Amino acid sequence: MHTYSRNKQIKEIISNLKRSSLLGLSSEDICFFVNYRIEELLLKHDVLSFYDIRYNLCEVGPWGRRLDPLALKIVINSSRFQKHSSFEITTKNRLEYITRAKIVLPDREVAIRAQQTIIDNMHQYAKSDYVLSAITEILVNTCQANDYRILRTEINQEDGYSECLVRADRFNNATLLIRYYNSENWIYPDSKEISSIYNKAVTNDCMPILLAPKIFGSCFQLFKILGMFARANYYIFLPCNYTEKISFVRHEYVSERTEDHQLIELNDLLENVIPKYLIAFKEKHNHVSSEACSIFMCDNHELSVECCDLSQRLEGLSAFLRQLKSTKIDGLRNIVKKWLSLFNDLNK
Repeated sequence: MHTYSRNKQIKEIISNLKRSSLLGLSSEDICFFVNYRIEELLLKHDVLSFYDIRYNLCEVGPWGRRLDPLALKIVINSSRFQKHSSFEITTKNRLEYITRAKIVLPDREVAIRAQQTIIDNMHQYAKSDYVLSAITEILVNTCQANDYRILRTEINQEDGYSECLVRADRFNNATLLIRYYNSENWIYPDSKEISSIYNKAVTNDCMPILLAPKIFGSCFQLFKILGMFARANYYIFLPCNYTEKISFVRHEYVSERTEDHQLIELNDLLENVIPKYLIAFKEKHNHVSSEACSIFMCDNHELSVECCDLSQRLEGLSAFLRQLKSTKIDGLRNIVKKWLSLFNDLNK
């Protein structure tokens, strides 16, 4: 495409984004815009991991120009995008790395390995006993500061979370299961992070509270009908001494807080939200718990966001939402329909 025509199309897309979200554009325009944005990023960097791309296209910038991470995954893995893009896409450990096409193969492999090593080490460290223990200490301190009694704590390094079971003596001894996932993965309605804490809360007759860096916005429609509290806090927890060690590597998609920082999101929940909505949420939780739990425990509903078979994942997500009868998640159902339409259009 000539530069003039290309620039004209970009201007038209940006103009349309003043009236519509990215997902409201045609599949062709979405694909074109993603390609354009990645080309801009590659002017400054030799290699981009999916985390780099996700940060720049999904997590920062004007809301109307952001694309949700699952839609971005659909575009990048589509046959149309890979056929017409002007760069190389390499997948390592189910994570995409994008490089300029002109980079020779040995240099490309070296650049990808350097990024992969940093990302792997970061994820391993985020799930380490040292980091999760530091998170547990913050959970405990925050709960105690708000007069919640600690019943027990738990650390799960495999799934990367810290957990506290607490009792609110001032609210008829209500029991709350608070879990913090220290992961860069975005949580979607069918993610195991939701089903895991929800099933455990139902089994132990307590209210679930989910804390995680990245939770897809429409999940909160689901949380509301389940009577489940949740907050996204937009960062993974990495002690400052670790980030100093990797300061020579680009990692703007990582936000960190140090050990002495309070969890302001949890503090707000415990101090303001739970006292106001606990009774109403508990009634909802009791009403739908058996139905939702049976759906969550179905073997086929959980498919990782990183799943290679996006078609299977989207169909599974759509089927999962159909089993929940509430009309209050129709907005979420419509988004899934758009994802399916985007997937089908870009893989014809």
